[in-house]
Amino acid sequence: MDNNNLTRARQCCLRKDNLCGKTSSCELCSYMKNIKELWIKFCDTPIQYSKTGCTTEKFNSFPIGTFRADIVDWFYKTFEVDIDALKKMTGRYDNKNSEDIPEYIKESNRIKKETCKSCMEQLKDILSDKQLEQFEDVFYSAVNGYILKRKDSANGNR
Repeated sequence: MDNNNLTRARQCCLRKDNLCGKTSSCELCSYMKNIKELWIKFCDTPIQYSKTGCTTEKFNSFPIGTFRADIVDWFYKTFEVDIDALKKMTGRYDNKNSEDIPEYIKESNRIKKETCKSCMEQLKDILSDKQLEQFEDVFYSAVNGYILKRKDSANGNR
């Protein structure tokens, strides 16, 4: 979200002091749609509740292993939104529990991470750090929603 949209989002009706006054429902606020989508993506990020309370996948600019509470705090400080109202608006109160994710999806996520890391390693002398970051974002956007599997090594494929 660019600075202009961020400034407008901070004036949204989800703020506790309701500066916006444009609508009674944030569903109609174009700036809150971005925040709402980001919250939903965050809630789709698995958390290992039983052991650490940390993310098991990268979210936005937060690395794997970030405490859920730190990200919730970032939402509050960055967008100055009422978190309870945001939860109610999206219907998303908690993240996925990483222990509940089927093994084939966990394996697919491991393959995605390995593949991206391998590609970035091969490109590190060709691309700048910024370009590598962009590559990583594009890579994960491209494979989002796909289940990756390893080739069957029994047939001699690897």
